[in-house]
Amino acid sequence: MKFDQTEQFSIIFKQAIHEFAYLLRQVWRWLMQLPAPQLLLACLALAFAVTILPLAISLFMLFMLLKFVLVVVAIATRKNRQKGRQIGQ
Repeated sequence: MKFDQTEQFSIIFKQAIHEFAYLLRQVWRWLMQLPAPQLLLACLALAFAVTILPLAISLFMLFMLLKFVLVVVAIATRKNRQKGRQIGQ
C-alpha cells in the first residue's frame, strides 16, 4: 500500500512531536536532579542566551545591511564617475 504525501507528512510530524516530548522529559529529569545553586546558574545561562543572542543576531543583521548599502553606493558612484569621464573625453 502506498502512502500519499499528507500521510507521510503526518507520520513524520507525529514522530517529531514524540521525539521532542522525549527530549523535554529528559531535560525535566535532569533539572529535577540539579541542586539549587546549579539550577540557578542554569537559569541565568538560559536567560543570558535568550536576551543576548537575539541582540547579537539583530546587530549582525544591521551591520550586514549597512555594509550592503555602502557597497551598492560605492558601486553606483564608481559607475557614475566612469560615465562622467567617458562623456568628458
